[in-house]
Parts: sequence; C-alpha cells; structure tokens
Amino acid sequence: MFTQLTVFLSAAIALILGAAGGYILRKTQAKHMADDTESKVEKMLADAKGKQQEMLQSVKNQEQELMIQAKEKALKIIEEAKQEEQSRHRDLQDQQRRLEKRETMFDAKLLEIEDKKTKLDDRAKEIEVVKAQITELKDAQVVKLQEVAGLTRQQAEEKL
Repeated sequence: MFTQLTVFLSAAIALILGAAGGYILRKTQAKHMADDTESKVEKMLADAKGKQQEMLQSVKNQEQELMIQAKEKALKIIEEAKQEEQSRHRDLQDQQRRLEKRETMFDAKLLEIEDKKTKLDDRAKEIEVVKAQITELKDAQVVKLQEVAGLTRQQAEEKL
C-alpha cells in the first residue's frame, strides 16, 4: 500500500507539477507570442509612420516643385507680355513718326499750293491791270483815229 500510495502520490505530484509546468510554459509562450506580436505591430506602426513621413516629404517636394514651375511660368508670361508691350510701343512710335512726317509734308505742300495760288492771284491782277491799260490805250487810239479820220493827211501827221 505504501507503494501504491507512493505511486499514487508521485503520480498526483507529477500530474500537478506537469500541469503547473505546462501552465507556466504555456503562459511563458503566450507572453513571448504577445511580446512578438506587440513588437511586430510596433514595427509595422513604425514602418507605416516612416512611409507616411516619406510620402509627406514627397508630397511637399512635389508641391515645392510645382510652385517653382508655376512661378517660372508666371515670370515667363510676364516677360513675354513686357516684350510684346515694348514691341507695340515701338510700333506705335514708328507709326506716330510716319504720321508726323506725312503731316509735315502735307503742311509743306499746302503752303506751296497757297504760295502758288497767291502768285497766280497776283499775276491775274497784273494781267487785269495790263488789260485795263491796253483797253485804255486802245480807247485812246480809237479816239485819236476818229479825230484823225476827220482831218487831212497833213493835219493828221501834225496831230500825231
């Protein structure tokens, strides 16, 4: 009986020790698994944060690049507009110079025409004066001829 009791006690102690050992082993394994899982989650979270930071930096870089490109394009458009304005300004100045030249030429021609008209008017007045003098002389000659016609040849020669 003692052996049976010993065997039974030994078996019960072994069972209790085995169950306690199994429980402790299982608890330790569960803790290790939990720690491993937690470290994996932390690593995944850290990786995700790193990727997030990389993506944010990439987006910021792209944003800065787009801003630089937009500014460059705006500056290019402004420069083109300034050049176009300068070109138009030069064209307007050229047109203004041509118009002023034409106006000066027109004024000179107008003065020339007015001068010619004045000269023609003066010449016409001179012609009228000469015409009047010719008419007077003609009338005087007619009067003298009429007087001479009534005279003899000798009297006419004396009169003339």
